[in-house]
Amino acid sequence: MRKRVVVPALAVVVVLVARGVLAEGGGPASDGLKPGDTLDSNMWQKAENILPPEVLKHYEKNEYVNKIVSWPEERYNWPADFQAATKQNAGRYTTGKLGEILDSSTGKQPPYILGFPFPQIDPADPKAVWNFFYRTYYFGNLRAESQLNMMNPGSLERRLDVDVRFMYYDGVPEGGADQGESAELPLPAARRGREPERPPGDGVPQLALP
Repeated sequence: MRKRVVVPALAVVVVLVARGVLAEGGGPASDGLKPGDTLDSNMWQKAENILPPEVLKHYEKNEYVNKIVSWPEERYNWPADFQAATKQNAGRYTTGKLGEILDSSTGKQPPYILGFPFPQIDPADPKAVWNFFYRTYYFGNLRAESQLNMMNPGSLERRLDVDVRFMYYDGVPEGGADQGESAELPLPAARRGREPERPPGDGVPQLALP
């Protein structure tokens, strides 16, 4: 008999929100999963249009069990200056024919951008795809470390520790490398994976997102 894997709720909430468990207004769909529900063999059908079949089948067999929790906006937020700048950017920027960000008043690329350039996205805007791309992706240089756990239905098979660094051409402050106007976004990112590990023993660990 297979062991049941209890995955922390955060992992499920991230997947459900990403796949559209929330209604258009931001709240839970009236006929879908809602905070307080437990996704298991008794309720797996409610996730049929949310989770891929290869994941859903484990809930159907009660191999995966998760409590659904809410993720309010205030749980994760940006620094105060970043949020203030984001609000001030409404209507300040546009995108050029190559997808580059331009100052609406000058038609030129700004020397730098603080905050998200497009805080409101109009679905009817022909440039909505570009604007959404920048709203969620255009955030400057970063170093991201994450842990990837490779699971089978009963245990952790392998763990990968990943160290990723990104640098960008656009929006480099004065004094940085002079790249000229460019629609290119990232410099070649440096990705370094640490030696994969196999966990000791036959225990059934929980899967946690970084």
